[in-house]
Amino acid sequence: MTSDALPDLAADPRLAQLEALLRRPSPFNILTALGVGRQELRHSDLLAYLLNPHRPHGLGDRLTRALLRRAGDLLAEPLDVDALALGDLSVQREWSFIDILVESPADKLVIIIENKVDSGEHSDQLSRYYRQARKHRPGWRVLGIYLTLDATPPAEEHDRARYAPLGYADVAAALSAIAGDVEVEPDVQTLLRHYAQMIRSKLVPDADSDVTRTALGFYMEHHAALDAVIRARDARQKMIQQTFDRLLTATIKAHPDMLRRDEYLTDFNIHRWYTRFSPVEWYQPDLQVAQRWTKSQLGLLFEFYHDPKQVSLVLNVGPAPQAHALRQALYDLAVQQRQPFRRAWNDPSGDYFNIYARPIFRPEDNYFAAYDDETIRRAIRANWDDFLERDLPVIRATIRHEILGRSWDNV
Repeated sequence: MTSDALPDLAADPRLAQLEALLRRPSPFNILTALGVGRQELRHSDLLAYLLNPHRPHGLGDRLTRALLRRAGDLLAEPLDVDALALGDLSVQREWSFIDILVESPADKLVIIIENKVDSGEHSDQLSRYYRQARKHRPGWRVLGIYLTLDATPPAEEHDRARYAPLGYADVAAALSAIAGDVEVEPDVQTLLRHYAQMIRSKLVPDADSDVTRTALGFYMEHHAALDAVIRARDARQKMIQQTFDRLLTATIKAHPDMLRRDEYLTDFNIHRWYTRFSPVEWYQPDLQVAQRWTKSQLGLLFEFYHDPKQVSLVLNVGPAPQAHALRQALYDLAVQQRQPFRRAWNDPSGDYFNIYARPIFRPEDNYFAAYDDETIRRAIRANWDDFLERDLPVIRATIRHEILGRSWDNV
């Protein structure tokens, strides 16, 4: 990169144009207002609702057919969608841990939809779901849709033959097409358009948007400078991650009966911004209720989280739709604001909410650019030591006395 690269980047009028486009207020969107965003469970709930012809939206089998048309040619055994009756469709959520199960008795057809937003497949789950569906409906055809942000195919060859990889761009296109059907009720058309717009703004880039076109042109003109910026960002992020990782490792080595590091369920890229751990006594069935979060299945985990705007240590409650009473009890600890617990971000209706947070750097600190590496390391170390001495003992005692040992299935 030449010394003129960064000044040339700053002087390019497309930078101001791109910033102006990004600052434009977003149009009103009911789903964004409701906090759907990137919450995987809520997307699965909404898709199941729209797929179910027995719900009062009047869509019938439109969305099912639209998704199958996109999936049919991607399967090892092609599917003739026009020949399907799709009569008396049934749609279930979380049947045997399958995100969405669609059945068409008229066609003797079972459709598995495995939905991934900020996660990846794990534990041979796609093959396991396929076997469960075959056992559930012997003699029926079973096909899968593996729905991810970018249409990533399944990892295993045998799963790629059974599951069609669709992306959320496919869902947005299907929703937009159905919304243009004059036979669809106006209120439902609005819902479908809002959902498609939310997908394109929050989940996948709209390739035809002004923002995307301007950003791509700007990158091609200044890729050397922008690549240098990205390398500098990643180096600082790696330093932050390694700093905390060493602190956690040293603590576990010194006190092996106190804390345990939690392992990722998948190798999904977003995990590089998180380090998760919990007290050893939490690794028991009372709390191992989150099937799709980490390998331990713990529904309650500490997370050291960092991005260029902030660094924090939080106690997060993860997705466990079957553990309503447990999640509500944990949420109540935060609502009561008993120190060191604090009012929760989000609530039990979402995939995640936290009940404790220790900010190390806040967005207004501008720490990523303003502080050198050693200043950042000292702040992380000081907060970690204070957390171990003051907050962790109280949190452990509270969870031990009020959460562990109770039969939450009977609450």
